[in-house]
Amino acid sequence: MRRIKSVADAYSIFSRWHSERQEVVSTAFLNGAMKLLSVREIFRGSVNHSVANPREILRAALLEDAVYLIVAHNHPSQDPAPSQWDRCFTKQMESAAAAVGIPLLDHLIVCGAGRYFSFAESGQLSRTRR
Repeated sequence: MRRIKSVADAYSIFSRWHSERQEVVSTAFLNGAMKLLSVREIFRGSVNHSVANPREILRAALLEDAVYLIVAHNHPSQDPAPSQWDRCFTKQMESAAAAVGIPLLDHLIVCGAGRYFSFAESGQLSRTRR
């Protein structure tokens, strides 16, 4: 199993979705040693929006016996700046994940040429790793 130690490691997992023409929300499920259990595409949206639901992400996390989560989605526009919806979803996802004891470690927005936005790096997520 691959260990996720940095945002660069996380980006490499999700970079395959950066060139999609639709927004795609995917999730990495990690065990307690930060090793990758699996990566799943959870939602596929339109060219500029995806309706992700924390409930479905957490349902998958519980089925995977995940200890931690990293959520990512692409921006087909190739602009990694988070929208207001991205910020609201991240807060909602972090709160829901904490409520079931599976901390959200990061939410990444991935674009081409190695460009990304990390909510954790930008200080917009709690540091809940134990």
